[in-house]
Amino acid sequence: MQIKSVNLCDKLLSRYKVAAVPGIAFGYDEGIRLSYCTTLDILNEGLTRFEQFCREH
Repeated sequence: MQIKSVNLCDKLLSRYKVAAVPGIAFGYDEGIRLSYCTTLDILNEGLTRFEQFCREH
């Protein structure tokens, strides 16, 4: 069973402090949207956390 995009975003934010928009908001519940309007240092930290999330799930 696949995780719903809203649940995935909730876990990313609460456990890894990474904000994302659920894909269901755009009619596609199998994906998420990430913003990259910030510094490279913050992007790298966020992507490291996202990678950790993916490895653990």
